[in-house]
Amino acid sequence: MAGSITRGFTEEQIPEAVRPGIAPFLGICLRDPTKLQLATLNTETAGKLIEERNLELYRAEILNLLNVGLMNSAEVAEEFSALHPALRNLTQVYRSSRLKNCQLTTVGITLAHTNLRRVAGESFDADLEIWVN
Repeated sequence: MAGSITRGFTEEQIPEAVRPGIAPFLGICLRDPTKLQLATLNTETAGKLIEERNLELYRAEILNLLNVGLMNSAEVAEEFSALHPALRNLTQVYRSSRLKNCQLTTVGITLAHTNLRRVAGESFDADLEIWVN
């Protein structure tokens, strides 16, 4: 989910020679409209887009940009806290519980995906293949 937890980057941080080639991956940064961010969530989805759009030449640059401007854990916790007061202690509760040792199974991911599609409707159109390997 690196693509969603970024502070963004400037056009100058992209090597000039590859800017035209990676333009389909760029979008306005969610947190700072003066910056850019990749329009993909992680290396797996980026890899699929690279293959679909025949951009293998730019693979390294695209994947490197996923790590530019990443928010640290304190910034992520602060952002969650700002969303709703009940989320202020989320990080502390997570770290002090057994939840931190849990991993989702394929069945759990499938159930969550199905429920999200039910609740969000057509606004959530991510394929299950993205979440389950």
